[in-house]
Amino acid sequence: MIKKYCLRPKDVVQAAMKASNKGRKEFDVDQCVIIIFSGGLLNYLKEKADLKESDWLNPYHPYGGCNFHRGIYKDIPLTVVLA
Repeated sequence: MIKKYCLRPKDVVQAAMKASNKGRKEFDVDQCVIIIFSGGLLNYLKEKADLKESDWLNPYHPYGGCNFHRGIYKDIPLTVVLA
């Protein structure tokens, strides 16, 4: 018998879906994710990509907890994480 002690990404997302009543698509990662450390840069990106604050992974996912913003820049979905 093989015991599995490691969490797989699939397991984490399934637990987050169950806890939040959100669908799988709501936990998808955009093709572009930018991690920033500057409120000034966030304000600039808010203008350029029409970013809106999002609860994307919060509070249901273990990688949640950051300040997330999502938008579209030149037809490219974009997630910005203010760390």
